[in-house]
Amino acid sequence: MKRKPFLKVTGILISLLLLFYFIAGMVQSIKVGNGFLFISSVTATSTASATLTASATLTNTPAPTMTPVNTIDLPQLHTSIARLIQSNLVETEAAKTKTFTPTTTRTPENTLDLNFLSTQVVFSFLSDQTKTIEAIVKTSTPSMILNEKGYFEKKAGNDLSEMVFIQTDEASFWIDKYEITLQQYFLCVNAGPCSQVIQSNENSSLNLPVINVNWNQAVVYCQWAGKHLITDSEWSVAAGIQSRIDYPWGNELPDKKRANSNLDSGKLMEPGMYPLGMSPFGVMDMIGNVWEWTESKDSDEIQKIRGGSWKTPYNLLGIKLSGDMKKTESSFDVGFRCASSN
Repeated sequence: MKRKPFLKVTGILISLLLLFYFIAGMVQSIKVGNGFLFISSVTATSTASATLTASATLTNTPAPTMTPVNTIDLPQLHTSIARLIQSNLVETEAAKTKTFTPTTTRTPENTLDLNFLSTQVVFSFLSDQTKTIEAIVKTSTPSMILNEKGYFEKKAGNDLSEMVFIQTDEASFWIDKYEITLQQYFLCVNAGPCSQVIQSNENSSLNLPVINVNWNQAVVYCQWAGKHLITDSEWSVAAGIQSRIDYPWGNELPDKKRANSNLDSGKLMEPGMYPLGMSPFGVMDMIGNVWEWTESKDSDEIQKIRGGSWKTPYNLLGIKLSGDMKKTESSFDVGFRCASSN
């Protein structure tokens, strides 16, 4: 009868011990974050929440991006450039075709020999002509400046030449400051009125004076430019005849610094290369470089040339130097310049 109470007490103690271990194990599992049965771990919940928050932050917060105000569409830009280049090529080919196709109603006195001109020079001229074709129309009221000698200058005419205003007691007129160049003459040829001329191989630059033009061709050019071929008396005045000097620059003897003559250079030079030889009005190359056609009333068939050329000896040079040529004749050392009354 005494063993039963003992067994009962022993069972109770064992039950209490097991309950204690059960409770302790449950508490320990919850602390380490494993949870226990339906009881969630507080630590695990906090960790998951923190992880989710960090993930959401990384996912929903985009990296800073630079957004340009104007975005360049490179493919479209390349396409536009290609179209512009193609358009220019088409216009250039059309211009070349128009330039080198002569009309059937005009028979030139001479045939233009382009063999001495390089392809680069020809294309350069065509490009310049295209750019200036509209500017030429707008030169009716050009602005004026004062030149080195204190006389008015302006760009005028269809050839856009620089002109100097000369006014004395006996004369008042405008004169081309420089001799007419090959490039200027080509403008008249391409416009229609002027006939083509043959140039020598040495005269291969468009900036050199045009040569091998006869008197009639010089007159046609000046008329196209809106001017007239300079008269013999106008040439003398522009050279300084009224100042009672022997040469345009004064009375000093000619030398290679004042004029292209005496075979010093052995060739034509671009107009304006001898500033020490300018006339009292600032007109260039009145002596040397090329002879210049003038208009006079002395003869219907013979006209005067003035100034001498790059071949003329020093002892022959002077304001009063002149020569005679038939209107239909031309020479490799004869050119011209124009004048205007307004």
